[in-house]
Amino acid sequence: MARKYFDEWARGDRDFHRRRRTVTEEDDYEIKSLSYLVQPLPGADEPWDEVGCKAVDKTFVLAVTIGIPSEVMLGVTVSKSEYDNLQMPKPVHVGDVLRVETQVVEMKRSRLRSGTGIITFEHVTKNQGGDVVCQCLHRIELRARPQHDDNANACIALPEFLRRRV
Repeated sequence: MARKYFDEWARGDRDFHRRRRTVTEEDDYEIKSLSYLVQPLPGADEPWDEVGCKAVDKTFVLAVTIGIPSEVMLGVTVSKSEYDNLQMPKPVHVGDVLRVETQVVEMKRSRLRSGTGIITFEHVTKNQGGDVVCQCLHRIELRARPQHDDNANACIALPEFLRRRV
């Protein structure tokens, strides 16, 4: 999907991202290695949960939840403001296929930077069975679409002292 500027979004817009992620044991190992999560969580002495499947660290699930939607914001992100209301109601297991849905819940023009706006997205990650495994609000500042400039396709303007010589 192509990138979208601030003013190309509207409150209530939904994006069902086509990209999916099948979770592997290597994903779990990598996130634990990169984030130094070597201490097992309480009650996680055994890596296999009550269903008999290996549960994946939730840090990875959050990374996928934020990462997949970022492709529509590529090149227009000014700053990633904050995350809020993070919920992870169900575990994710090796072999699960994750998909992310995004909805715009709030929009406002930035008061500090002209030509930008702050959007609050709700990201919802579901597994192959449609169970919600991660949900959060994500406030992010995006650029507005640049205004059309008649000289936008022109070459860089020469300084006055060089134009006289040409």
